[in-house]
Amino acid sequence: MTESVRPVSKGRRPALRVGCVPYLNAKPLIYQFSEVWPEASLILEVPRKLGHMMDEGEIDIAMVSSIHQMHRDYQSIPHIGIVSDGPVRSILLHSRVPLEELETVALLEDSMTSCALTKIILEEYYGRRPTYHYYHLPVEQGLFLGEAALTIGDPRYYFLHPEQYVFDLGEEWKKAVGLPFVYARWLATDHVDIEAVTPLFLEMKQRGCANLDRIIEQTPQSRKFNADFIREFLTQNILFDVGPRELEGLEMFFNLVERVNKRAVQEARHPH
Repeated sequence: MTESVRPVSKGRRPALRVGCVPYLNAKPLIYQFSEVWPEASLILEVPRKLGHMMDEGEIDIAMVSSIHQMHRDYQSIPHIGIVSDGPVRSILLHSRVPLEELETVALLEDSMTSCALTKIILEEYYGRRPTYHYYHLPVEQGLFLGEAALTIGDPRYYFLHPEQYVFDLGEEWKKAVGLPFVYARWLATDHVDIEAVTPLFLEMKQRGCANLDRIIEQTPQSRKFNADFIREFLTQNILFDVGPRELEGLEMFFNLVERVNKRAVQEARHPH
């Protein structure tokens, strides 16, 4: 999907507070932020914190976990998101046992969308009803709490424990549902003029995608997490366009979240 971007006059660039996740998968979306939008301020935080800041009125626009859009009246900036249409390589479940045998899972609290996706994959498509625990990084803490631990954001975790099972939740979603998965989108509070700010976000995305080599150069690397891996991650695993198929996948996700949550409530009221 290619959008034409019209230059935005200085008079239409509002001084807003913008929040974004600090992960590699979002860097192309905020490329040259201060140059494109010098009037705005940029805050980097984990997804759950950004959602809380929006709810409290501390920021005006944020790249927020998709689940945060449920039951809230935020505006969405069109055409842009953090998406996968198959393996994502940065939303991973590290496990000591196969998924079919899981009894306990440690979920990283930083992203409720990834937590919900984990539950959907395990419960709806593998028929598991594990006990869930919540943890903060490092991932070793999660693996101490459960047979499997969720990691998000940093594709370096792909190489963390090569002796263990590593399940890519983007790949599991595509295999089960056949649609892309939208992890996060730009959402805005009701006072934001979406028509005025959308070209700014489109321009940053276009600049970022056109300057991936610069982003790769600025990213710390290792033997396995090298330039080729990062380029493949940012061009094949992570996608940045949101169109009809992505919105269909998002609607499917919302429906499955409701189903999983409803079952959890029923089981809590009527335990076996």
